[in-house]
Amino acid sequence: MLNIIICDDDNEDLLLLRTLIEKFFEHRQEKIKIGTFTKTEPCFEYCRFHKVDIMFLDIYIKNSLGSDLARDLREADVRCPLVFVTTSKEHALQAFSVNAVHYLVKPVKEQMVAEALERCLKRIEADLEVLVIQNKSEVLRLQQKDVFYLEVFSKHTIVHLRDKKTQEAYATLSELETQLNQDNFVKCHRSFVVNMNAVEDFTKAGLVLNGGEIIPVGAPRRREVKDKYLRFVFNCLNKEPDYWHDN
Repeated sequence: MLNIIICDDDNEDLLLLRTLIEKFFEHRQEKIKIGTFTKTEPCFEYCRFHKVDIMFLDIYIKNSLGSDLARDLREADVRCPLVFVTTSKEHALQAFSVNAVHYLVKPVKEQMVAEALERCLKRIEADLEVLVIQNKSEVLRLQQKDVFYLEVFSKHTIVHLRDKKTQEAYATLSELETQLNQDNFVKCHRSFVVNMNAVEDFTKAGLVLNGGEIIPVGAPRRREVKDKYLRFVFNCLNKEPDYWHDN
């Protein structure tokens, strides 16, 4: 059973969103649990100690910003798919900075919510994807969402993880690359493959990861990598006109 959280200080908007979410899962004949909050503090405390599968979060919540709550949750290692719901598009880039999967503009409609939930479910499925590696002593199954990037080192490949740990894989970069979700990973250099979910910016120096580390982008690959990264960003923010509704 999925545990879904809605945080919005407008009771009418909150009730509408809850109704549309329930309708979506009724059609799928799936049971869900929905928790609602009108303040950021109790929402944060709940999410710290309970497994949350999907969160819908308003940008403006009384005297707080939902984007600040989202950053606090990410820092507390709450990694559930996140959908921002608000009256304005001006915070779209903030939404992407905390790895939101969708961004809805009020008033929400059934099709918009369905699209957001489909994206969340795809993210949940992607989180189940693994990278199988053989190191010096054992075979490991690493969750792809926890892989920041892979780096060629001597005749082996070093897998850099979100928790700053590394694993040495007795396989070539090309062999490991075939296991990866090609929608999320990009080969930016002959020696590097990067998880675009870990990228904060694309600069002249290369791909800037969460935490500030910079991965070089090979000159022959620069245009291809930039195009793929921009498509990834646009898909995450869902900027297609059909879903940017202001009325």
